[in-house]
Amino acid sequence: MDHSVAGITDRMVMRFVLVFVLRLTAAELYALDNLMFAKQFQVTVDSGQIDVGQGCMKFSCGQSLISLLERAKDGAAFWGKFDIHMRIICILAKVCYTRNANDSHLIYNLCIIMKTIGILITGLAILGGWYWFTTDTANVSTTEDVSMIAVSFYPLEYAVSRIVGDTVEVVNVGAGRDPHDVTLSTQDVATLQRADLVVLQGAGLEPWGEDIAAQLESAGVPVHIATAKIALHEGEHDHDHKDSESEMHTTDDGHEEEEHVEEHEDEHEAEHEDEHGHDDGHEEDEEHDHDHGQYDPHTWVDPVLFSESITHLTEAIVAIDPDNAALYEANAAELQTELAALATAYEERLANCALDEVITSHDAFEYVSERYGFTIHSIAGLSTQDVPSTATLAELKTEAAEGVGAILLEENSVQAYGETLARETGLQTLSINPIAYAVPEGGDYLSVMSSNLDAFVTALQCND
Repeated sequence: MDHSVAGITDRMVMRFVLVFVLRLTAAELYALDNLMFAKQFQVTVDSGQIDVGQGCMKFSCGQSLISLLERAKDGAAFWGKFDIHMRIICILAKVCYTRNANDSHLIYNLCIIMKTIGILITGLAILGGWYWFTTDTANVSTTEDVSMIAVSFYPLEYAVSRIVGDTVEVVNVGAGRDPHDVTLSTQDVATLQRADLVVLQGAGLEPWGEDIAAQLESAGVPVHIATAKIALHEGEHDHDHKDSESEMHTTDDGHEEEEHVEEHEDEHEAEHEDEHGHDDGHEEDEEHDHDHGQYDPHTWVDPVLFSESITHLTEAIVAIDPDNAALYEANAAELQTELAALATAYEERLANCALDEVITSHDAFEYVSERYGFTIHSIAGLSTQDVPSTATLAELKTEAAEGVGAILLEENSVQAYGETLARETGLQTLSINPIAYAVPEGGDYLSVMSSNLDAFVTALQCND
């Protein structure tokens, strides 16, 4: 439906005209019913003067006709005092008086004709109005009700916002929080429940994703999974990351502890937070091992896969708001053009590099490394909440000595391990951003992806 000022004005005018026609027709029928009493009168020729309504000429007529005209005038006034009603009544009365004040058959026949016409107009107006109003209601149900789309983390917020523009509100329930470790509040759940569409990354990125998606779909809320139609990597790592309930790991001070068991002592929890910089005190099960399941969810850091997800996301948005399909598809096409240029930049700048290995904070860049021909060694696993084992750290030291030029560090709980590894190996550290939740002020997905490309080029010693 047209949501412009002109479109709204047109609809208001149409409604007014429809109401006017219905009222006019009703008034005519009421007035003409009164005039049809003329058949029952023997109208006298007693002359008199009466003003039968604003805009109607004064004329002489019989006293009996005066009486019935007053009744007709009252009927017309009841429906809104439209002058056109009274003019028609005046014409009928004038014809009656001019021809013969006693000729009741003339006014009766005229009234029959006028009433028949009025009934036809009423029928057409009712049918037309019913069609117009029901069509309008159908349009509203598919467009005006689409007011909010909820997403789980920043890349989806960016994508949806670029597609819908200012047409629909976009709410990120995970704003400013690491999606690997988000616990939804009651308010977050309420936001998802009232959304017209909920967009999740899937593949285990959102710890709460599967359960909430099932609840929302049962409640009739459409849910789109961004990775549903994308070929995903299996979630296997090159290194032995600590991700099971029973495995032991060693902290910096050599203290052995069993992580993610059902019972933690308070002293152990405090030590774990101080040493590793993350809080395991969720309301979730303490057995939660941050396992992403079988697949790697980090498709958004690959510009080609992100563009593919934009195609499917646009289809999902158009499905709930087809009236704005042209706008959404045009916006999506513009975004995909920019992503294609970004992918070309990655391909060209990473084509000729002296090194082909790099260490990263966590395993978020496997799609990028596979597409552009280099190898990632990650400190943590697929989740930023994973803790590296001593075996992993020892292996990374060996890799560093065999041809790794830099460690790409994120601002998360794994950073301390990376800094320690850099000190022990002498490798330089560079910043990289997986764009999951932290975006610099004034930046966006495209600018951060360009900065990440700069980091890869430096770490791999590329000649660009």
